[in-house]
Amino acid sequence: MKQKGQITGDSSRSSSRGNLSSLRLSEKLIKSREVTSAKFHAMWREAKTFYRSYPGQSWKNIISVGDMRYEHDAVQGLGMSRRTSHGDRLLIKSLLLPGSASITEITLRLRFSQCMIPAYVRFDGDLDLNLRDADDPLDRLAEALGMPDILLTGFTRHAWGKGALEDEEQTRQALKKLRRVVQRAWDQHSPM
Repeated sequence: MKQKGQITGDSSRSSSRGNLSSLRLSEKLIKSREVTSAKFHAMWREAKTFYRSYPGQSWKNIISVGDMRYEHDAVQGLGMSRRTSHGDRLLIKSLLLPGSASITEITLRLRFSQCMIPAYVRFDGDLDLNLRDADDPLDRLAEALGMPDILLTGFTRHAWGKGALEDEEQTRQALKKLRRVVQRAWDQHSPM
């Protein structure tokens, strides 16, 4: 018979498992905040160093392309703190990519990004794109940038872990088309 205040074995085990689970979650949150803070300060230092080398230049664009949530959160924090402390309109372009990428996926992403950087810079607004969870990352990019012709390039979705790897010639042709699409968009928005 259970006496008042007595805890049965089952409930104490369940309670300690719950406490352990809560403790682990708290530790993960603390670690996440520490890593985000460290990344924020590193980004802040790099941005200050870069923009200091151009006297009188206001901060315009910060682009973050990475596969870790803390990178995304840190660059968003950088944008918010810069806006409030200096009144500048700092545009943040943050692309969160799928993690655990193969070397071929990383290589394709780098080649794609090399073509797309001018489009990201030229975009007159913030970009906050989670390509990790997108069914079609290329479609999400095309829509966000207002560049539907990106979809006509035939660039492989394998870069984001979707679809099969294409042969090198197909990839080369797709990148060539992508460069033309980006250049055409640049030319259409350039001042006369």
